[in-house]
Amino acid sequence: MTGGRNRRIGRRLIEAAALSTIIIPVGVDGVALRRAHMENREWPAHAKLHCAMSFFAAISLGAGSLALLRKSPKETPTDATTLATATFLATAFWGG
Repeated sequence: MTGGRNRRIGRRLIEAAALSTIIIPVGVDGVALRRAHMENREWPAHAKLHCAMSFFAAISLGAGSLALLRKSPKETPTDATTLATATFLATAFWGG
């Protein structure tokens, strides 16, 4: 009983990390600071490209993590590998 509960809590934490990976970078750089970054005329186009690439990376990694969590069976021998991969995808963006 406790193992199942812990697994559900673990999945919820990974989901929270994945959603944070999608929402925070895009929300901060793309919305809150858009005038300082993407809409800043003093920024060269190449810098804006890198900013857009970071949005794409954040969205891709977070969405990949969520897709794994949604698609994977809840209790299988490969579940640990799936959870580890989903965790890596949800958190890899923050290493940069």
